[in-house]
Amino acid sequence: MLYKLFTLSFSVNFALLLFHVTISQKCGEFKKDEGNEFKVSNGEPVQSHSKWPWMAALFSSQSGICFGTNNFCCSASIIGRRYVLTAAHCFPPYPGEERQNLHKNVHLRLGSFNYSAKDAIEPKLEKVTLHPDFSDDTMLNDLAIIKLNEPLEFTANVRPICLFNSFGEEAKNAKSTKAFIVGWGNLHEAEYDENGIVIGREPDENPEILREGHTEVRNPDECEKLIDKLDICLDGRLCSEIGHQNAEMGDSGGPLLSLSQNGTRWTQLGVTNLAALKKDDRVAILYTRVSDYCGWIEQNTRGEVKCL
Repeated sequence: MLYKLFTLSFSVNFALLLFHVTISQKCGEFKKDEGNEFKVSNGEPVQSHSKWPWMAALFSSQSGICFGTNNFCCSASIIGRRYVLTAAHCFPPYPGEERQNLHKNVHLRLGSFNYSAKDAIEPKLEKVTLHPDFSDDTMLNDLAIIKLNEPLEFTANVRPICLFNSFGEEAKNAKSTKAFIVGWGNLHEAEYDENGIVIGREPDENPEILREGHTEVRNPDECEKLIDKLDICLDGRLCSEIGHQNAEMGDSGGPLLSLSQNGTRWTQLGVTNLAALKKDDRVAILYTRVSDYCGWIEQNTRGEVKCL
């Protein structure tokens, strides 16, 4: 009997280990023949979802809540069979008990670079968990985990992104690190007032098409220089300098990505957070640093999602 119990226990544990290894092997994989031209603002649309199979689009179920076509709100990333990561600020500040039912006010579409496509998948949602220390005022701890009712079937167009548990000392010491941004953000840059409020933007021709671009993540010292004299806390954040290709409205909640050293898989460094402004001009894009929240992510995915 003891032998049988040991055998059963070993088999179950081995199966769970094999399952975790299999998922880890699949995360961050991409189609290598898709090319490497990355643009967001004034850029080229994505032609195949298999290039960025972890991308998901978040919509509000209520009109007038979000700015995008078809009530589109934010970009997001698949991090497990039942979990999607995005920004907490993508959800309206519902009071009290209503925050327990956030999943009833939004829906996701994934599996297609065109979120309006008929073949896009729209999974049912079970729960939305906002980081308990998220602040609407400072926008710190700007993370949310969406739990799906049923596990996703991973395919060429649906796959999780890897989460790394460290940005790396080499990256911290370098002046900047190459990275990439992906999302359904605006093609044209928005206009802001002195308080950072959007006051206008030129309409996009194809807002439903996923876009991509490259950026450079600055080290902490460089970030401090960029936001000098601005009342912005960099704790738990990464930043990139404003350039030709930037994150825009709608890219919020989407991933800041880095290609692994051997070039075989993508990893998520951050979640697009906000733009830092001096007067009327943006000087930096801020991202929530994923590696600072690995414990919280693992806890709120019941151990399914682990940083590698």
